[in-house]
Amino acid sequence: MGLCITRGVGTGWYGGVNLDTQIPETTFDHKVFVKRIRDSKRRQEVFLNIEDKDGETAQVLEVDETLVLGTCVVRFLEVQSFYENGQRLIQARFLMEAPKDYAIIRNNARKRQ
Repeated sequence: MGLCITRGVGTGWYGGVNLDTQIPETTFDHKVFVKRIRDSKRRQEVFLNIEDKDGETAQVLEVDETLVLGTCVVRFLEVQSFYENGQRLIQARFLMEAPKDYAIIRNNARKRQ
């Protein structure tokens, strides 16, 4: 069983073998950022920006498609929607499979003091 993570537009995660959770911006192997989510009756898609040592690329995933990030495999599971304060919010849900030495941290995780 892997790690399930949900991310909304404007959020993402850092991943890497030598990821320092105190300074992920300078120690990541992969940085994934959710740029856009499409949730229609015909199609659910997530638009991602992916950064690694080789540069930055864009990727579009439909439900059940996978993304390989080094030794980590990410599968796009679904789009989840909910209402908060009368506003519809949507998030993309992912399943990640990676070796034990591959760390993952959300880009908006709170740093421990």
